[in-house]
Amino acid sequence: MATAGLTYDEVMAQSAQAKPQQGLVLDEAFDVIHQDDDKSEEEDFEDIEVEIKDDYVGRCTSVFVQYPRRVVVSILLITVLAMYATYLDNFSITVPSPYDWECPDDEYTLLRDAMMSAEDEADESKALTTRGDATFPFYYFYDSEPWNRDANCDGGIFTPQRLRAMCLAEEILTSNKEYQEDYCLLVNGTCATRSASVLQFFYDDAPCSLLDQARIDQGWAALQGNVFFVDKHAFQRGYACKARSIIYLGTPLTGYDETSKIGDDQALEMQEKLGSVMEQALWRSYDMEGHTLNSKYNQAARSSGMSVLWFAQPLAQRE
Repeated sequence: MATAGLTYDEVMAQSAQAKPQQGLVLDEAFDVIHQDDDKSEEEDFEDIEVEIKDDYVGRCTSVFVQYPRRVVVSILLITVLAMYATYLDNFSITVPSPYDWECPDDEYTLLRDAMMSAEDEADESKALTTRGDATFPFYYFYDSEPWNRDANCDGGIFTPQRLRAMCLAEEILTSNKEYQEDYCLLVNGTCATRSASVLQFFYDDAPCSLLDQARIDQGWAALQGNVFFVDKHAFQRGYACKARSIIYLGTPLTGYDETSKIGDDQALEMQEKLGSVMEQALWRSYDMEGHTLNSKYNQAARSSGMSVLWFAQPLAQRE
């Protein structure tokens, strides 16, 4: 298209009437100095591989958007079925700890429990004296063959070192000021610390000293037939691998005229004043450390090659 000598308006008018072309290069006078035929060859383009992926996220989202009720009902149904399946499989999220204890079900223990239950039924007497009822037991368990440690019961659990360790363990409670002044079981006005303890067969009122073998043999002879204090086959075996003691907390407390029950004001007072003190004292004694995600009770309390375990209602309510 010749544009020499034309005005700008005339050039624009001719351009509007002309067939549109691409690839033109004009000079200052609007003359065409280069024209591309706009016919591209394959080699002018670079091959690009396009990877097409399935949009799984989009599909899932569309299902939620289109069928919200079905999705919610399906999730709830799957959850219920999963819970039922774990129930059938006896699944448990509780991790076994060294404080688990196999409670004996022999005739002697059942008889003792029946007698204790009968006593509890008859305890609501106005004639009860302050702390005269053995209401809450503080259990101590001693085990030379814990499930999570190597068995070490050679010669039995009643050795001078282990008996002294038992004595020191129970002394953490019996020497406690709160226990002595406010919560111990009173018999004739005196704290009964070993009335249900295995140590009553070995120690009198003496401190926790190392006993000689003659005294231990004498205690073992006196213990014969008292199956409550030792493991099931101890007497047939000739020595015990496990032992246990009970130290009772007495009620009614000062200011009350009825025995305590779990969860009442007396029990809550024991939990707050005695439970907190005892818990800390036991942890310190056996160097049991923990943190927010790991209970101190997941740590083993060991002394003289045996595990020391305990249980009491004022402590159980705190854990």
